[in-house]
Amino acid sequence: MIKKELEKLREMSLRQKLDYIWEYYKLHIIGTAIFASLAGMVINDMVINPPPTSALTIGWLVGNESDERLSELADVLEPTIVGYNEIVSVVNFTLTNTFQLDIARQTLFAAMTTAAELDIIIGDLAVGGRDSERLPPDVFKDLEALFYEAGVSTEGLLFYDGVAFAIALEKSPIFTELGFDYEGRYFGVIINSERDYAVLEAIRILWAGR
Repeated sequence: MIKKELEKLREMSLRQKLDYIWEYYKLHIIGTAIFASLAGMVINDMVINPPPTSALTIGWLVGNESDERLSELADVLEPTIVGYNEIVSVVNFTLTNTFQLDIARQTLFAAMTTAAELDIIIGDLAVGGRDSERLPPDVFKDLEALFYEAGVSTEGLLFYDGVAFAIALEKSPIFTELGFDYEGRYFGVIINSERDYAVLEAIRILWAGR
């Protein structure tokens, strides 16, 4: 079979050879080209130019801060916290009274919390506050221990059943420096967060200044 094909090709002109190959092998050629293209994209995304990973993720639940304003907070934290190809993410989960957007944000919030992709929450976390319906005190780590380990003041801690689950933002010099409205807003660390180093560094920066 192969010998016959080679003999047939030898008798053809270059143009005839190209037409013949395309006519009988075009599906193979197209399939190979698509495979090579996809393989190149995968190699580029995974090896050459992989997307950045999050060294720390903050969920913002309160107020009407723009994404541009929230990125300023990430910019303050990144120089100390991130490594190669890492970023600090501040994700806006504030409810907007726009039905579809609010459903999307609440769905994403629930998914990220369950998957341990959120480390820090900033919102109205006071017991009985609006955000406490979504985040009761027992989903937060003990901040008194974390602040002690970070070596910063524990003034402004919010306690529930003897555990410090949140702290008032008004005690943070960084939020004052950036001009955020911090009245009635609190900082908490999600209990299933595994990025201990990044969380401690964020506490040091936010409460001790830069």
